Formats: sequence, structure tokens, C-alpha cells
Amino acid sequence: MVESLSVKDMTAHGGNYKRHMNRSIREIHIGEFLRKLAQWCEMHNIPLLGASAKYTSQTCHMCGTVDAESRISRDKFICTNCTRVFHADVNAA
Repeated sequence: MVESLSVKDMTAHGGNYKRHMNRSIREIHIGEFLRKLAQWCEMHNIPLLGASAKYTSQTCHMCGTVDAESRISRDKFICTNCTRVFHADVNAA
């Protein structure tokens, strides 16, 4: 599973503050990597799924509840429905 990325959208809105990031994105050839990954998955009959990053920091990966209040801090996630506690980055992944 890979995050649904648009390299074009990531580099289209230039500006001096993003110049370095734009250059870095182009240099790593993420589009080429994703094409090769898709080809490899197809050759081996492995489905390659795209996932939207929307609300991943607010969604409990155990019960599926989406609530902005679950994200207690940068590092802590407590589900308002099932009350499970996770590191926020682990939950979002």
C-alpha cells in the first residue's frame, strides 16, 4: 500500500521557500519508483493499493472512528470511541 501522491501537485507551486524541496522531489524520481513498483507488483500478482492521507491522524486504526479530538498531542492518540491509546504516528500508519 502506498500513499496516493501527485508529484505534479507537490512541485507545481514553486516559490523560493520551496525551491529546495521541489528539487529534492524531482531528484528522487518518485514517479519512476512508483511505476517500477507497480510493474513489479503486477508481475507477481500482488495488488498495489493507493491510500489517501486524509484524516489518518484522526482515525482509529482499530475501530475506524474519525474524531479530531482523539489526537491529544503530536505524539499521543486516544480513541474517543474504544479508548485505546497509541503513538499517533503508529496509529496513522
